[in-house]
Amino acid sequence: MEAKICACLPVQRQMANDTPCAQGVAALPLFSLGSGFYDWPISLSIQSSGAAQIHYTLDGSPPSESDPRYEKPLKITKTSVVRARAFGPDLIASPTVTQTFFISEPVHLPVLSLVTDPANLWDQQTGIYVEGLDPQNPNYKQHGRAWERPVSLTFFDDDHSLGFALDAGVRIFGGTTRELAKKSFIVYFRKAYGQDKLHYRLFKERKRDSFTSLVIRNGGDDGWGSRSRMRDALVQALAAGEGLPGSAKRSVFLYLNGMPWGIYNLREHIDADYLANNLGFKQADLLRERQTVKAGDASEWQANFAFFASHDLRSATNYAQAQKLVDIKNFTDYQITQSTRGILT
Repeated sequence: MEAKICACLPVQRQMANDTPCAQGVAALPLFSLGSGFYDWPISLSIQSSGAAQIHYTLDGSPPSESDPRYEKPLKITKTSVVRARAFGPDLIASPTVTQTFFISEPVHLPVLSLVTDPANLWDQQTGIYVEGLDPQNPNYKQHGRAWERPVSLTFFDDDHSLGFALDAGVRIFGGTTRELAKKSFIVYFRKAYGQDKLHYRLFKERKRDSFTSLVIRNGGDDGWGSRSRMRDALVQALAAGEGLPGSAKRSVFLYLNGMPWGIYNLREHIDADYLANNLGFKQADLLRERQTVKAGDASEWQANFAFFASHDLRSATNYAQAQKLVDIKNFTDYQITQSTRGILT
């Protein structure tokens, strides 16, 4: 049982209380080697301080005192995730330390490692990746914070040097592509997990070096079977060549709890933070599908939509008003881009 922090009552009201009081927090376990790529099996040592005992897992779950106790170096012969936590008498258990070791992996792309308790993905009641108990309302189609799960996120750049490692929250991302066996993810950086932003220049074509969220995209409609998984990224690049805003992208190879999960597109998430960093909009009305308001409100959109629904644009007067409401050139370029997506199908 983990020790609890408790406060003593004033002297005149003290009563017998055998609830253990924590004297602090156990120090983080120290790994002899860090996350990275190794050409051969490794021997991994983990140290603790004082009387603390280390417990570890190899399946992605956060360690508890019922998990194996570390007593001697671990022989890592294949790609593995090692999570460790220190427990001590009269101490609160330490935070979980997560490391991913890639052994003789022939991967030539940047690598993203996601580590989370397997139950967060596969549990039939709470797992976000599975259909769950109600086929009419699958788990993987759920939205919102209630379906966000904690995850340890580690990124290795083009040369496989460590780019960043931090904790975040993960959800399933996308629309119809949620039905695919290979699903997309979105990660959110929040203070509740450690820090509210990722600070790293992830996309070389961008000046921005901070992110509140990132999309790990399966390729959209090209995300399964023999398809190329490049159509969306290609169209985004063509649109950018015409001056249209788009989402920066990097191809990465994803590992999920140490298991190879395939090639994904790591993308900017188009949200209020994206608008502020890339377009300089400090305030904006941001709407998602079905007019779901993510920032601002929908009043101006609704007024504009009502105008177009009720006015004949063959009228020069009406068309002149339309030009005040919508950037016609931008809208035309957008429609061309959408047509291009169909051509590339």
